[in-house]
Amino acid sequence: MEGSTHQKKLEEFRLKVKAENTTPSFDNPDHLATLVLADVSQLDTNVDEIESFKKTKYFPCLKSNNSKISFLGLDIKSFKRHTDVKLEKVYVMSTFSESERKKPRGKRLTTQPQDLFAEEVTHKSTEASQLSLRDLLGRTDFSVVLGKPGTGKSTLTKFLTASIINNDKTVVPNGLSEYLPIRIILKRYAEEKGKNSQQGYSFLDYMKASVKNELQAEGLPDGFFEHYLENGRAFVIFDGLDEIFDPTIKKEIRDDIYNFSKIHYSINKYLVTSRTFGYEEASFSSDEWRHFVIEEFNRKQIEEYVNKWYSWEEKNKQTRSDEIRGFFQQSRKIPEELLRNPLLLSLIVILYR
Repeated sequence: MEGSTHQKKLEEFRLKVKAENTTPSFDNPDHLATLVLADVSQLDTNVDEIESFKKTKYFPCLKSNNSKISFLGLDIKSFKRHTDVKLEKVYVMSTFSESERKKPRGKRLTTQPQDLFAEEVTHKSTEASQLSLRDLLGRTDFSVVLGKPGTGKSTLTKFLTASIINNDKTVVPNGLSEYLPIRIILKRYAEEKGKNSQQGYSFLDYMKASVKNELQAEGLPDGFFEHYLENGRAFVIFDGLDEIFDPTIKKEIRDDIYNFSKIHYSINKYLVTSRTFGYEEASFSSDEWRHFVIEEFNRKQIEEYVNKWYSWEEKNKQTRSDEIRGFFQQSRKIPEELLRNPLLLSLIVILYR
């Protein structure tokens, strides 16, 4: 398989060189050598420019955008004190279980070929079978992470992006730090695609626009994203397929992801997130994508989050200890299923304070 992939890349490169060759002839071997050296020198300069942009602009801006969580916009006055929290200070590592997928029974097949592989998601999780994020990333290059509302899917993608940049060995498998993380918020992509429907809009268009619009970084080198994608050094994270509510548009975006990841740039790593509910409207085949379910918190994770949050929020050690003890005493009155949901738990902690 690896040999055929390399052969395919060599053939693509040969055709590209042939198509882009604008030199009809050369006078002598010395002339040919001069032309080749000029092209090689230009290529080296571009690669240096790309690597420099990654280190000095892309990584710092992307890390800044993905290293904090915000409670801004929640309709509770007290939240104004908690607009930004450093993600690394309060993040609790999620656990996952690999899902079993099966063809739905008793449903008529649609006339759309891409929907014939629609499957239902089921999973049975035990503590022994649960996976860490590092385990998940090491299992496959094509992952779909599903979960209930509030289980932290988008927070996970932000944490993963920052962890790749930081080369966090507890999260990132060996070699993954060499990849360029690219986080695509699918709701925004769908909006931009709708605005540019006449002239067409691609994921590459979104990537390039996001550097300027979201990262506020100027001077993107030509071929920046293509350099990593064509060399199999990109980790593309498609976040929030469930946030596209129109089923027709959702299927279009699903097909865009498939074409981009499986046909055009298949030698990279990919991860898609979605809520479990409604995923069957525009799902990926389990023959080509492995599916995982993000688990809700267990008791140990609940305690870890509360302790981390108070360590960030309250600097007085005695006050912090008293409030943590008081929180757990009061939380006995709260149904366990509410505390196990990371989003609800974060709101409960803030409300208690």
